[in-house]
Amino acid sequence: MNSISAGATDAHLMALIQLDRTDAFEVLYDRHCAAVHRLACRYVGAGSAAEDVTQETFIGAWRARQQFACERGNARGWLLTIARNRAVDALRRGARQNLAFDESYDPAGPDCVETETFSRERAGEIAGALRLLPVEQRDVIELAFAAGMTHPEIAAQLQIPLGTVKSRARLGLNRLRFELSPLHVAA
Repeated sequence: MNSISAGATDAHLMALIQLDRTDAFEVLYDRHCAAVHRLACRYVGAGSAAEDVTQETFIGAWRARQQFACERGNARGWLLTIARNRAVDALRRGARQNLAFDESYDPAGPDCVETETFSRERAGEIAGALRLLPVEQRDVIELAFAAGMTHPEIAAQLQIPLGTVKSRARLGLNRLRFELSPLHVAA
């Protein structure tokens, strides 16, 4: 049983985690695991690959707990950044797999290899285009699309005005559209 209140702030939890309090880490995990998993699914697909990214994220967070600084950001953003980095690493290792069982799936089907290859290439192109964005725009877009957060939630998370979130999202999406436009023409 946790001696930490579920109402404890993330900053308080991180301070306790830096003192090696595993009970505080359990509360932080319970609070943010779903968001981390959603982000992982957006990058590597559902299934064991996303579960691996989620697990690697929290292992990495525990190992790097002394490096967290409340002055530079909040725990959720820190965890999502770790998750994004782990997911990109997984994509680089070729871990993008869709492990859902589908009886209609025919591995010998003519489109299967082409479709999967295109999906992997497309995911790599999108990840590359995201890396070209300024970090402020990339963070907003990843929180919106990968973590499924609304603009007001992002504003609260990043502690910036709602208008700034909308502006960064618009600018980032326009830049992504520009960067990916040759892919639309080729497809």
